[in-house]
Amino acid sequence: MKTNSIFLASLFLLFFGTVTAAYAQTTIVRTITLVVNKAEVTRSNPSAACYFEVSKGTTLLPNPSGSSKDFGFEALVNDSIVWEGKTTDGDYVKIKKIKYNKKVNNKTKIFKSDDLRGRLYNGREKVKGKIIKSTENLPDFIYDITFKIKGRGRSYTIDPKIKVGGQ
Repeated sequence: MKTNSIFLASLFLLFFGTVTAAYAQTTIVRTITLVVNKAEVTRSNPSAACYFEVSKGTTLLPNPSGSSKDFGFEALVNDSIVWEGKTTDGDYVKIKKIKYNKKVNNKTKIFKSDDLRGRLYNGREKVKGKIIKSTENLPDFIYDITFKIKGRGRSYTIDPKIKVGGQ
């Protein structure tokens, strides 16, 4: 009798553990790489010298102008976003911060903090953030990326967007 109880309890835990794991929210890491043509970047219009590369499986938002100013991608709640940078000729770009753009977002916050700061990861300064809120039925989330080429000199800022679906 005791063996049957242990067997049934084990079977119960195995079944519900498997079902729970199947429906658990998954975290997808999306890498967004800012690519800068350092010979063409200007303080007045840095987005004209930039474009983005995204990790496999990341859906881009429509961008009829083709400009990095209109660049955007889709993500889901619980996704982790990693922003990194490089130049077209192989130098590195330090991503200094990702900042909530208060001028255009109307209180739509998708990260825990308004200001995500760059940190060193594998010798490169990158920014990481985890999405906590959807933008469904809201405007896309517009954020400022502040970056420096080779970590020195001027800072530049551009303002792409994210559309966040529920999960």
